[in-house]
Amino acid sequence: MSLTRRSTFFGFVLAIIVFGAFYPALHGGFIWDDDHYVTANPALTAHDGLSRIWFDREATPQYYPLVHTLYRLEHNLWGFNPLGYHAVNLCLHILAALLLWRALFLLQIPGAWLAALLFAVHPVQVETVAWITERKNVLSGVFYLGSGLCLLRYFFPSGDEAPSSPWYWAGLVLYVCALLSKTTSATLPLAVMVVLWFKRGRVSLKESACLAPFITLGLIFGLHTAWLEVHHVGAWGVDWALSPVQKIILAGRSSWFYALKLLAPVNLAFNYPRWNLDASRWVLYLYPAGMIMLTGLLWGLRKRISRGPFAGLLFFLIGLFPALGFFRVYPFRYSYVADHFQYLACIGLLALAGAAAAWLYRRRPVFAAALSGMIVAGLCVLTWNQALLFKDSQTLWERTLEINPHSYQAHNDLGAILAGQGKLDEAVEHFRQASAIQPDYPEAWNNLSQAAFAAGDYAQAKALAEKALSLDPVNALGRWNAGMACMRLNDRHCALKHFALATASDPDWGRANLMLAKLLAAKGHPEKARVFFENALAVMPESLEVHLVFAQVLEDLGEYRQALGVYDRALLLDSDNPAVLYGKAQALFHAGYRTEGAALMKILTVSAPDNPGVNYNYGLMLLALGDGARAQAYLEKALAAKPDFSEAQKALEIARRIKNPLQ
Repeated sequence: MSLTRRSTFFGFVLAIIVFGAFYPALHGGFIWDDDHYVTANPALTAHDGLSRIWFDREATPQYYPLVHTLYRLEHNLWGFNPLGYHAVNLCLHILAALLLWRALFLLQIPGAWLAALLFAVHPVQVETVAWITERKNVLSGVFYLGSGLCLLRYFFPSGDEAPSSPWYWAGLVLYVCALLSKTTSATLPLAVMVVLWFKRGRVSLKESACLAPFITLGLIFGLHTAWLEVHHVGAWGVDWALSPVQKIILAGRSSWFYALKLLAPVNLAFNYPRWNLDASRWVLYLYPAGMIMLTGLLWGLRKRISRGPFAGLLFFLIGLFPALGFFRVYPFRYSYVADHFQYLACIGLLALAGAAAAWLYRRRPVFAAALSGMIVAGLCVLTWNQALLFKDSQTLWERTLEINPHSYQAHNDLGAILAGQGKLDEAVEHFRQASAIQPDYPEAWNNLSQAAFAAGDYAQAKALAEKALSLDPVNALGRWNAGMACMRLNDRHCALKHFALATASDPDWGRANLMLAKLLAAKGHPEKARVFFENALAVMPESLEVHLVFAQVLEDLGEYRQALGVYDRALLLDSDNPAVLYGKAQALFHAGYRTEGAALMKILTVSAPDNPGVNYNYGLMLLALGDGARAQAYLEKALAAKPDFSEAQKALEIARRIKNPLQ
């Protein structure tokens, strides 16, 4: 078999194995924050969404424009069917594994194919592949490895060839794409330096200069993301207030945690326990001290056992560096570690595992092959079982609580799911546990407020919402809950205040804009209401309710032609909706199209012959057109359906006088 056919065959085998191991992930749904990234992301559906993705750094949960551009493209292809998004994640992961194999092969690292397979089927990768939000991991991983492969071709040309600049520039372009997908890719130039040192024992000044633009771009993108993580994502407050000593302890403990999960991938959880980093506990210093000692030991043994072990560990630590605690990362609110944080970092240790297997194979081939097969098979089984947990959010959170019963995040989110299923008592119990475990967790108090609202206890709902707001005054959901409770308590002034603050906290929240607009219109401020109706319409362009109420406010302002435009857009959503047709008929009449308005209202009297409002308004139109006889007939129909309709009675008297002036 030729080298090309052999490579194609082994690449195909790798892809098939990975596809089989992750197959259950294809049948998973949307989980946790997939709504923010996909199903409730207005940038995927708005007409100006693409420009917002690229030029408004706060239009999406994180500024990763290539990720959201791909989401938008997929939405145009298969809407919100999760299968398509899962399939793309899996394909990208397989491509990343193939690129890794090629890179390790180019570096002549023994066991390259096995190392790539271990990377691809390891259970710690399930969180990245089966979670649609982590598209940023797999997409950046493909660009990261593609860029690294180009740089290897540049720094290690085949035969007597000179370094080819197209490889360098291709590597730079792919690196920028990686940064635009996820900025943890900024570690690539340092990882390449480790590889250069591993192969040559040094990094020359020329090689460092070649990597300087990469390092500069990585710093720029990295600092930008760190700023957004604090000021846009919300990684600020006591949950991230770690002292320098605590950060060192966290870095040491995290690095050991990830290494041990690679060695023994059991009890994997979506949300691990959040460690107590009390700097007064001397035992915690063993974690960073142990990692420093191990690194020093491998450095000291580099000449005796080769540079490989030290280079692999250093690659691992560099890849983990953005998630070791030196920067504020939003998920630290719940846990300091997560499986997806080591998606690319694990390459360093798994490459060592592949090389160790190749060394053993040269000495005991049968044993090495059997052991490798057993390990791969075991990992595939664990990955299959782990992928099954991503079936839906409820399954995932229930499993999380089995491993981490003190996860207030899991209690809160599982409670929200149960509340949606109508299991209010079970939901409230989970919300209470979440608030007991983490009393400063406003989300739990918000959910308790909504549960009280659903139970009809509006005073309690308001009090619980105010408790959430005392913990987070800019919490838009807390404002919404308080506003809705005030509405039911008939305190419109209180409701107006809370909805106004909700829209200030979250200007793109369509429902909050709509509620504020309706309250302002009801209080006689249609001009002020108009602004918030326009905001609501921009966020919820397919909401019939927004179109209807907005059009009515425009009519109150006397802007009948603009109201007609809104009604016409509403009819594109529902061409037979009687409320829209009724509103349009009135707008036509008042805009000067009296014949057309009356004709449309007449059609409505046929479809709704006993509707007092339709008959009354058609009667008024006929009166205005001077047809008192026909007006009388329809006003009588309105009174027959609603005998206490005083306005219709007055109009009927006028119609009778028009019909018989001597009366």
